[in-house]
Amino acid sequence: MAQMRVRDQDLLIGQVKDKVNAKGLEDLQNNKKVQRIMNELEAKIAKVKSLIISRNDLDEEIRKLKEYMQEAVDKFQKEHGYDDDGYGYAPYFQGIYFDTNRYNGQAPEYKLKWNMSREDVQALETKVRLQTMGTDFDVYKLIEELTAEFSS
Repeated sequence: MAQMRVRDQDLLIGQVKDKVNAKGLEDLQNNKKVQRIMNELEAKIAKVKSLIISRNDLDEEIRKLKEYMQEAVDKFQKEHGYDDDGYGYAPYFQGIYFDTNRYNGQAPEYKLKWNMSREDVQALETKVRLQTMGTDFDVYKLIEELTAEFSS
């Protein structure tokens, strides 16, 4: 008998592998234990899909609520003339600092902040420097006077 060519052997091997794999898959699909776990997996996958839809709906609702709150705070800041440069930690920030926690998935937070305006700080610095150039001043009285002046 003549020897098969390598190419023909590869073809034969491929055919046998395909038939063995098909038979193995059929046996696996017909296995009662496999069918039971497949049914369980299908039910769990359906539940996960449902939860994903719910989560996406909730994410959208959360996004809209955060957007509304941010717009409300921005509108308030603008209407009431508070110096909102968008950075609540800035040394001159006044009003409502709103943090939507965009990146950590937590609930939004807000803080009321009040810092002297840049102009008032400069005026205070000038006044203190001028009034304390001499030695004839009561520091506690000066604190009270300047606090009253710049608090109004």
